[in-house]
Amino acid sequence: MIRADLHIHSIVSDGMAHPHDIVRYARRVGLNAISITDHDTFLGAVIASRSYVKDVTVIYGNEVRTEFGDILLLCEDYFEDVSTRFNELIDITRSYNCLLIPAHPLAILRRGMGYYVVKYYVNVWDGVEVFNGASDPLTNILTYRLFEGFPAAKIANSDAHILNAIGTTYTLIESKSNKVEDILEAIRKGMTIPVYYLNSLSLRLQILRITWSIKRFLKQFNFRG
Repeated sequence: MIRADLHIHSIVSDGMAHPHDIVRYARRVGLNAISITDHDTFLGAVIASRSYVKDVTVIYGNEVRTEFGDILLLCEDYFEDVSTRFNELIDITRSYNCLLIPAHPLAILRRGMGYYVVKYYVNVWDGVEVFNGASDPLTNILTYRLFEGFPAAKIANSDAHILNAIGTTYTLIESKSNKVEDILEAIRKGMTIPVYYLNSLSLRLQILRITWSIKRFLKQFNFRG
């Protein structure tokens, strides 16, 4: 079983940790595979892939914001011609043999695609993020229940923007090896178990998340202390 967290953000977009530190921390908390999915770029994952931390497989990832909502791309290799147009994105990523996974589909305020959009394009998806560590428990429970019978792999990720959140929500993947291509193929076949613990909502972790949110807000508006 591969223990994977496939939705993590670094300083390349709006996270607080360097990609190298993310890989090292992932090993520390027992993850076997990660994907850094910075917004509209593979750069965070590319940097992480050069860390060469033993026993941690880095999958090239990208969280793309389309006109319908956010989509996770998980790929064997990275590429430059990423489109934010939904139909173009599908064509491009299929040519690169990537996985397409709607991120936090019911988190409307964070540009989730919504249940009916995801369902309408049912044949497009390789998986659905049914548990998202940055979402509230009720949203996660509702998402899991709505997509329980959905014909795509069930994925759970931390959506971490701080180190301490990495691995608090994760997916077990029954892969024949820790190679990227084998992990992605196992997801395609639906050989996944999403894992979500309410203890990931510890007071300390929530304080750290709130601190990150405040820093992000201040940075966005160029406030200076």
